[in-house]
Amino acid sequence: MKVNVGAKDRFYRIMIGGGIFAAGIFTNSWIGILGLLPWGTGMTGWCPIYQKLGKSTIVKKNHEKEENQEN
Repeated sequence: MKVNVGAKDRFYRIMIGGGIFAAGIFTNSWIGILGLLPWGTGMTGWCPIYQKLGKSTIVKKNHEKEENQEN
């Protein structure tokens, strides 16, 4: 599994997923289980949907971009 979720994206996924999970527990609803999906992708840094689409939200630094362009 190659990391394809950037830092900001990971932060939001963890916060939103945790919030949904907590709301599910607070309201005694099974919907809270859905919060584990964004939370899990945020914690691991890997999103299977991004992988299928060939996307990544990781921001590369300037010197990494230049090295990749030379190759």
